[in-house]
Amino acid sequence: MHLNTLCTALATIVLASATSAQTLNLSSTDREEIVTAVAELYRANYHDRTRGADIAADLLEASENGDYTGFDTAEALAAELSEQVARFDRHAHVVWTDDDGEVEAHHSSDWSEYSRRLNHGVERIARLPGNTGLVRLRMLSHPDISGPTIEAAFAILENADALILDLRANGGGEPDAVIRLASYLLGDEPVSFNSVYWADRDETEVFVTNPQRQGSRLHDIPLVILTTAATGSAAESFVDGMKRSERGVVIGQTTYGARNPGRYFEARHGFHAFVSYGRPGDSENDQSWAGTGIRPHLETAGGAEMSIALDYLWTELARDGDQNQRFRIEFARERMAALNAQSAHSPADLAQYVAVYGNREVSEHDGELYYRRDRRPLLRMIPAGEDRFYVEEFSEFRIEFIRDSSGHITRMDVPYNDGHVEPNNRSE
Repeated sequence: MHLNTLCTALATIVLASATSAQTLNLSSTDREEIVTAVAELYRANYHDRTRGADIAADLLEASENGDYTGFDTAEALAAELSEQVARFDRHAHVVWTDDDGEVEAHHSSDWSEYSRRLNHGVERIARLPGNTGLVRLRMLSHPDISGPTIEAAFAILENADALILDLRANGGGEPDAVIRLASYLLGDEPVSFNSVYWADRDETEVFVTNPQRQGSRLHDIPLVILTTAATGSAAESFVDGMKRSERGVVIGQTTYGARNPGRYFEARHGFHAFVSYGRPGDSENDQSWAGTGIRPHLETAGGAEMSIALDYLWTELARDGDQNQRFRIEFARERMAALNAQSAHSPADLAQYVAVYGNREVSEHDGELYYRRDRRPLLRMIPAGEDRFYVEEFSEFRIEFIRDSSGHITRMDVPYNDGHVEPNNRSE
């Protein structure tokens, strides 16, 4: 398996699961030994030797000044050291575990099981209105572990007309997983996606896409990638590569800024330091977003990413589609606005809709209208304007009430997003 690039947050979760409730009380000698060992790890292994020496010097100076006095437990000292080294590199952190096993749990059978229980990062797959596909990924596990699950997710959405890739809470993963993901979205021919210079062996590794499914529609359909400040590490590497490839639109907030890959090195007394010993391999992109993050094409307020992404994609689909496509998009757009507004009617207003319309029925329960066809379950109706409603469970149709010249409701029409309408006369 390839070298680790998991970000701090994800690594902390894994390590915490392997750490017992016991702690380690530290003497002044222990603290000095630990700080000295951690400093040496950054000095000897950091990808930028000058910067690695600066990190080491900062740690040792703080130790000499007595800055670690009072940090008498392993957890407290690890947290303080992490905060200090993160000022130099957002990937850098220090952990402690009293477990004598392998620290890099994601390289072990334990990590495979952890990844499995998180469905290898695939948190949600959905077909949204407007035939828009959605995949929400929480992490990027190595393809040896996650490959079949990722492939299944994209296969399910093969017929989507547009795609949203939600990386808002994705803390990172493996370089090979980045390439696997990009391979679904960048065309039928291999593409040099990114590269990493590994300081430990003084060589640059180029990562090239390997298209998984020749002729896949996902290569060509409109794409939006969602990000927040919680998007980190390998997920950021993916976003960066997609931006440079000019594939898709990034919507959300600036990412975390954990650019440089690395792994854990063992220090002393159960302490381990995550040291970045890789960096971007191309000088043009060298350190371009380390510590600052990647800015989206379209910056949004937190929580607004999905609705803005849908609006953008629907606009693209309506512009390039035929009349039927435009009708379906406008249908979806109105439905989303209705669901977001969730406006209410007065009891008097509700009563005028309650009736039987052919084999359909509208009833009122606890101040809300419900729709039912034949003996099927009740569906809550969402107001979408005067005499227009949608239902939560189905995006393919809406409900429109037709009035006579006196204002009395005489009919309920059910228009579908393919253009056909089913009229239903009111039973008196």
